[in-house]
Amino acid sequence: MKRLILIRHAKAESAELTPTPDRERMLTERGRCDAERLGAWLAEHIPTVDAIVASLARRTLETARYIAAGWSTSAPPIIEEPTLYLPTLEEIRAVVETLSPEWRSVALVGHNPSISD
Repeated sequence: MKRLILIRHAKAESAELTPTPDRERMLTERGRCDAERLGAWLAEHIPTVDAIVASLARRTLETARYIAAGWSTSAPPIIEEPTLYLPTLEEIRAVVETLSPEWRSVALVGHNPSISD
């Protein structure tokens, strides 16, 4: 059995309230806390994840790093995937199809609405 964990990035700065380019918006304090808690929860319930694949947006990479830290000494590698920045559902499927067949469990950190789709 293979496991794909779909995760929307944690709470980020509001696009309307910051002059920062969209790809550079960072997590808020709440977002950092939520991502850290999610990492701890995942590590408690899922013993290992082979990789975390994340979009290149700062908020998704930050989320991925906090999540990976939940596994502490066995933290999975974070793979930056440009296609996951605001992708279509078909683009997400294409990324999933290219993942290593040896991986049993992968977390994918991206954006809505595509993650919800």
